[in-house]
Amino acid sequence: MSLMPGFLNKKSIIVILIAVAALLSVMAFRSCDKESVVKYSFSEVNKGDVFRTVNINGSLELYSVENVRSLVGGEVSVIHKRYNDVVAVGDLLMEIYSESAVESYEQYVDTYRFARIDLQNSRDLFLTKKKLFEEELISSMEYENARLAYQKQLSNFKRVEKTYLQRKELLDGRMVHSPSGGLIVKSYREEGGEISSGSVLYQIAPTLEKMRLSMNIDESDVGVVKKDQKVSFTVSAYPEEVFYGELDLVTMSPETIDNVVTYEALATVRNKNNYLKPGMTASATIHVAESKKVMRVPNQAFLVTPKEIETKPGEKVIWKKISAADDQMPVAPVSIKVGVSGDAYTEIISDEIEVGDEILVGIVIEK
Repeated sequence: MSLMPGFLNKKSIIVILIAVAALLSVMAFRSCDKESVVKYSFSEVNKGDVFRTVNINGSLELYSVENVRSLVGGEVSVIHKRYNDVVAVGDLLMEIYSESAVESYEQYVDTYRFARIDLQNSRDLFLTKKKLFEEELISSMEYENARLAYQKQLSNFKRVEKTYLQRKELLDGRMVHSPSGGLIVKSYREEGGEISSGSVLYQIAPTLEKMRLSMNIDESDVGVVKKDQKVSFTVSAYPEEVFYGELDLVTMSPETIDNVVTYEALATVRNKNNYLKPGMTASATIHVAESKKVMRVPNQAFLVTPKEIETKPGEKVIWKKISAADDQMPVAPVSIKVGVSGDAYTEIISDEIEVGDEILVGIVIEK
C-alpha cells in the first residue's frame, strides 16, 4: 500500500491526472501549427474480463490461541510438554510445587469434615422432629426450631463447601492440564523457576490449517473493500506459492499515522502445507470487483481528449475513430455508461459502441 499525504488520496490523484491529461491534449491542439502532424493511437474495443483489485501488505497471525495460566504460585518442578508439541485435551503439561496450596487445603480439610458431620446430625434431628410433629407428639414450635436449625446448618455447610472446593481446585492446579487440543506455540521452558498465580505458562493453537491475515486499508479504498471478498497473497519464504482466503471483517476504528488514515481488515486464510507462520509479512491482493466477458476499453481511453466538449456531471465520454476528411479530426465523442472500473480496463455499456471499434487512447504532436 502506497502512503500519500492526508490531503491527497488515490481518487484525488486520479481526478487530477485526468484533468491534466485533458488540459494537455487541448493545449497541444491549440499550439500546433500547419506544419504539425497529429498522430492518433487507437485500441480496439474487445470482450474480456475486467478486474478491480486493491494491493496491500499485511501480516499473518494465529487464527485463535488459548492461554493456559497458572492457578497457583510456586516452583516449576516438572515440564512434560514443550514448544511445538502436539497435545490433546487433558494432557499433563506441567507440575508445580506449591507449599501454600497444600497448606491451605490441609488446614481446611477438618473444617469441611466437621461441617458435613454437623449437617448430617442436624438433618437427622430435623427429620425425627418432623415425624414426631406429624404424629402430634411435639409442639409446632419445637418442630419449627428444628427446621430453622437445619436450614442454618445447611447454609453454613454450603459456605464451607465452596471454600473447600476452591482450595481443592488450587491444590489440583499444581498439575497443569491442557484445556484443549492443538499445537503448543509458546511454553514456559525452565524447570525450577518461580511463577506467580495467573502467569501464562502455555499458548495452544487449536489449528494451524487456517490463519488470520491482518491488513491496513487506506481510506481511499475502504469504500470498496467488503466482507467475503477473495484475497490472494504471497510470502517471501515461498515466493512461488499463492495462498488464498476471504475477508471476515473491516473494522470501523480508524488509525492515523503521518496524516494517513487506515482501517484494519482481517481475512481468514488457508495454510497450505502448513507453510505459513505467525508474523510473516504478506503481499496481498483483495479482489473487490469483476465482470467477465464484457465489452471493455483500456483505462487510457478516459485520460485523453482531442478538444474541449461540454459534458453533464458524471457523464463519461470516449472518442471513437470515424471516417473524416483530411482537415477534420478522425474521431467523434461517444457518451457511454461504465460498469466495473478495473485495474487496466473499464467495462463499457453503449449501443453506439461495438466490439472491433477503435477508441482513442493517445495523441502525439510531431513537427
